[in-house]
Amino acid sequence: MPIYKTIEQSKRVKSSRKPFDFNKGDSFPERPPSSDVWADALMNRNYKSMVISIVTKIMAAKYNPPIRPRTLLLDFCNVVKISYGHFGCKREVLETLKPMGESDVKFLRYIALFGNLLIESVDSDVLLIAMQFMQRHKMELNIYVRRIASKPLEESGAAVGKRKAGDGRKRPATEYEIINIKKLLLTVHSAIKQAVGGGFVLTSEQMTRYAVFLMLITGSDYSKKIAQIGPSFVWDHLHISIPMLSLCCMEQDDGFMVDEQACIDMLFVALYKEKFQKHVQDDSMDYASVYRDLQESKLNDRTKSSLPDQNSLVCLIRTVSWTMRYWELSNENPPIDTSGAHGFILTNGKIEFGVAGSEGA
Repeated sequence: MPIYKTIEQSKRVKSSRKPFDFNKGDSFPERPPSSDVWADALMNRNYKSMVISIVTKIMAAKYNPPIRPRTLLLDFCNVVKISYGHFGCKREVLETLKPMGESDVKFLRYIALFGNLLIESVDSDVLLIAMQFMQRHKMELNIYVRRIASKPLEESGAAVGKRKAGDGRKRPATEYEIINIKKLLLTVHSAIKQAVGGGFVLTSEQMTRYAVFLMLITGSDYSKKIAQIGPSFVWDHLHISIPMLSLCCMEQDDGFMVDEQACIDMLFVALYKEKFQKHVQDDSMDYASVYRDLQESKLNDRTKSSLPDQNSLVCLIRTVSWTMRYWELSNENPPIDTSGAHGFILTNGKIEFGVAGSEGA
């Protein structure tokens, strides 16, 4: 797992209702903790690693596929391939597949081995990772993601609140949905085309890249979310954000590069001016001016204090750019630089968001 993930892991542990104490070298308990503690126990990386290790050992020793021939791949510390034939099984370590610490990106390398793939995951990041893969491979393969079903668009907030409060109805069982990534990506492309109009020509690669970038600035495991601007606002204002983003992204052979200052003074200025129209002067064209207007406005102090400064936005751009490049790796670990080049700094032995010269953005 990339060391940058420790920011998100620390946040999850702090929010844990019942912190679970389990350190390296501790004896593994004979039975799992009670159900009300289980979720918190899995926040502990040492305990979670032990659980995964035990599960993979049991699968390797006990799994018996109902139909043969079949293949089982166990990808934990290394990749073990077990081929079940009609007259026994063969085990081998796939030396060409390097250890990768985070399961979110591991599925990418198995598409090349097996073709069309169904992934089961509750993590929404998988959708974005799969979208990037689908784009790089020109929509040639099919990827499906089975996940917990999204709430219907027509379900109102009042209906959700009533169900949570309890109205005598039995709580519905968890429902699942299967997402066709190719169709999802084409739908996103269609939305972008409708938003910017037919006269604004973008390649398929650009639309995918801009869509993922915009989704990531609203928050992920590796990036903060931009203050006061949520996913719905970004989606509803694609007609603003897509043209602005196109002016500050430069295509390169190995991907793309974001002009940080242009992104701040174009994309983020446009979003904040749209969000706070009554509080920003018409002639404020760069972020320094917009930020000053908002700090001198009648907005409440809490909103003002949440607004990002220049360093915070540089940090956000770098973490998002790093994340997108990391998600394109299928058989190697990402580059790590704790000087702030990727939007992360090391302070007193602790990873924090930040750029050079900042104390943690």
